[in-house]
Amino acid sequence: MKKSILTFLSFCLLINWSFAQILEEERSMSAGAQNSLTIELKNAQKKDVEKLWAKYMKKFKGKTKKDRKLNETFSDDATIEAMSMNTVDVYAKVSQGTDGSDITAWFDLGGAFLNSAEHAREYAEAEKMLLQFALNVAIFTTEEELDNEEDQLKKREKELKKLVSKKEQLLADIESFKAKIAQAEKDIEINESNQAEKQNEIKAQQDVVDEVRQKLSDLEN
Repeated sequence: MKKSILTFLSFCLLINWSFAQILEEERSMSAGAQNSLTIELKNAQKKDVEKLWAKYMKKFKGKTKKDRKLNETFSDDATIEAMSMNTVDVYAKVSQGTDGSDITAWFDLGGAFLNSAEHAREYAEAEKMLLQFALNVAIFTTEEELDNEEDQLKKREKELKKLVSKKEQLLADIESFKAKIAQAEKDIEINESNQAEKQNEIKAQQDVVDEVRQKLSDLEN
């Protein structure tokens, strides 16, 4: 069931991300101000995006490492066949926003950084690459959301189970109390009968006491 849901979500996300905007502009990085591509990743946390990017770059067989001081990830000699017959050096930075993250990527083709004016075909491949990554991130964040919502569902189902169990216990208590009340009512009837019998015994004993007292009085006189 979960797999079917994720398949449907992936289809929806693919349509949505196909219209995602990629911003091309010069941005500062370790090699100076160079032409870059930036895409917004909704609802994604920086730390997750960085991990996903490192995993994503493994398919291009580059050696990826992060420079924490520069907050920059470098993938050395990546093999992106659709972009270049030669290896490509890929730089990336992730920045955290209020409702998601942005990832900026620079592609060093060897002597020149990728730009749409001079490398139209290669630039189109870079866009596809970033769009695919954006889809991967969207799937990841949606899977997390689904897991969280399923956890909430399980929590509420557990709470309902406790409420049902509590009701069953209360109903059992009521039946127990009813049985105790019924027994108490019977005990009251028996008690009242015993009281009446005891009162008769007391009256009879009082008559005996009065008779003996009168007998003593007659003897004394």
